[in-house]
Amino acid sequence: MHIFATKSNTMKKALSLFLSLFLLLYVNAQDDSKFNNSGKTRYASVSGEINFSGAKIITESGEEGGNVMRFAPWFNLQMLNNWDGKNHGFFTGLTIRNVGFIYQKDNEKWKVRTYNAGIPIGLKWGDMNGTFLYFGYEFEVPFNYKEKYFNGESKDRKFNVWFSDRVNSFTHAGFIGFNFKGGFNIKAKYYFTEFFNPDFNNSTITDPKDIRYPGNGLANNDPNYKPAREYLNVNVFYVALSWNMFRKPYYYYDYDRTEKADQMY
Repeated sequence: MHIFATKSNTMKKALSLFLSLFLLLYVNAQDDSKFNNSGKTRYASVSGEINFSGAKIITESGEEGGNVMRFAPWFNLQMLNNWDGKNHGFFTGLTIRNVGFIYQKDNEKWKVRTYNAGIPIGLKWGDMNGTFLYFGYEFEVPFNYKEKYFNGESKDRKFNVWFSDRVNSFTHAGFIGFNFKGGFNIKAKYYFTEFFNPDFNNSTITDPKDIRYPGNGLANNDPNYKPAREYLNVNVFYVALSWNMFRKPYYYYDYDRTEKADQMY
């Protein structure tokens, strides 16, 4: 118990440091934004996103299914540092993602999610002031796990754990999206890393309401059943909608108008 508390406190301090770095980088990037008439720009942007997620779920018997679409408008935040040319660009930054899935079996339902701190790296291709394609990779660290269990219409169980061993310590994901003129953005993302930690020891779980309970839908009800991968393999994916994800600061447009006016004289 002492070890868990020490780990939790250490990771919470790391999260606080991450959030402080998030704000510091954004303020610094805004102050350091540069625009010029060569077509090259460097700037910071901040936005949220609305996620519609699902999951590829495979049980011990090899049966695939039970996925229910999950709507996650909160809390998703991304701060990006952008470097744009005339028809291509690069971006990286810091993010906080709400990532999860819903699994339903007969009259029972589990809602599971993590909050992840991430670092995306991506490329853009197209009109940097209009419609363009972008794609990339994101490295994420889950820092909070939450699970809810429903039996019919009744919510019978809920718990929340910081830096849980139930999920992998790191995740890897790929994404691709389109940014449209006016700021509307649509993105698809797939997590290559399994949602659950396959080496998690579930021998201490005796509550059938827990999604990691070995007896949930299994022929093998041995409480020492391990690894978890054998009975629930989950890979999450989602489609996200956002606005102004790559929006330049207002003074970029003021600069652009000033440059055009100067060229007229």
